[in-house]
Amino acid sequence: MTKKTRYTPKTLMQAIHDRVVTEGCYAEAETIMDYFSAGAIAGDTPFTSYEFTVVAYPYFGGSEGIYLDVVAQGVIDSSRERKCCHIGTYKTLREDLDAMQMMGRLGGSIAYYSFQFINEHLDDFEP
Repeated sequence: MTKKTRYTPKTLMQAIHDRVVTEGCYAEAETIMDYFSAGAIAGDTPFTSYEFTVVAYPYFGGSEGIYLDVVAQGVIDSSRERKCCHIGTYKTLREDLDAMQMMGRLGGSIAYYSFQFINEHLDDFEP
């Protein structure tokens, strides 16, 4: 029996980010990126369900720049309750339309490759 890899919000976000980079979908956004941070805002409990969707959404920050927050929405653990768990953030200091569109494209790539990654590792997300 193969040992399961237990993905936490931080390790899942890093794996998705690595896939986006490897597939060539980060290069454009990288040119404007101030930072990328993988990990949950509140805790780093491992996922024990695969019945969730990763969603990435761009928005203007309170003081400057554009953020792209990444969350896992759905059943993420054995409680079977629907939850929303923050797993990562990207930020650029730019505030123009081109930057917002780049962040949106990055968000689409994150959504696509997270779906692919989770489906390739379903056993790792089971209890």
